[in-house]
Amino acid sequence: LSGEQTKILESSRQWEKQEFVGTEKDLWHVTAAGEIAASSYITLIKVPQNAGSMYVKLPYAGAVLRSVTLDDQEIPFTALVRDRYEIRLPPDKLAQSKMNLTCSWAVSMEALEKTEDGYRIKLQGLIPVTGFTLTAVLEEDCGLKFPTKYVNDPTVRSLDLFTRNDTAPAGMNLGTCGLPVNKSD
Repeated sequence: LSGEQTKILESSRQWEKQEFVGTEKDLWHVTAAGEIAASSYITLIKVPQNAGSMYVKLPYAGAVLRSVTLDDQEIPFTALVRDRYEIRLPPDKLAQSKMNLTCSWAVSMEALEKTEDGYRIKLQGLIPVTGFTLTAVLEEDCGLKFPTKYVNDPTVRSLDLFTRNDTAPAGMNLGTCGLPVNKSD
């Protein structure tokens, strides 16, 4: 096996054994460029001893990880295949009881499944999670708005789409939900 193939197998093993577990809060910005600029705020609540790397899987093929910070310090990562990445954890931070990671990533709106009411989106933790929230923010110039069925005020730019605080056991795939949007007038 090549080094890359070995890391891909290692990532699958790590997720299956739930070596890393956390909670995740996603904030998805819909931009004028027709993409989702996402920030996934992960609080690690389970970290294996002597872990040098953690693997994450973005919810869409074609999504690109742009940066990773740990407690506001940028840390290195490597792309493996399509939507999988290896994040190298600083050894001096592993002793912390909780670690806060922010993964910034982007995906084209074209990758989302179009529906009658907007889009159907995947609810997926980047690692196995016990809690997950997703909030969408429409940037001013994105050309979209939330339907009045979901917001009373047409100037509202953010909408909480999903919250789950008790996923037991921890999991990555939490189903789907809608991103209800219409074209702006």
